[in-house]
Amino acid sequence: MRAASPGVEDLDSPLAVVHHHDPPRLGTQSQPGGVDQGPPAAEGLKLQYFGHLMRRTDSLEKTLMLGKMEGGKRGG
Repeated sequence: MRAASPGVEDLDSPLAVVHHHDPPRLGTQSQPGGVDQGPPAAEGLKLQYFGHLMRRTDSLEKTLMLGKMEGGKRGG
């Protein structure tokens, strides 16, 4: 077998191996199928910020999220 160059990984090795006895990463929740989610508090903060933007009357963020444009529909 050839000696690997410094800084070059062996391509025959698996990319990531996670065993059931490995400690979970902090701030993650394991989902069925091995999909991890971030902390649940982040989702609540996103919803709070979204509600804050929706209450504002003249907001670029609100206009972009809702996709509304000023003016009426053009006749065709």
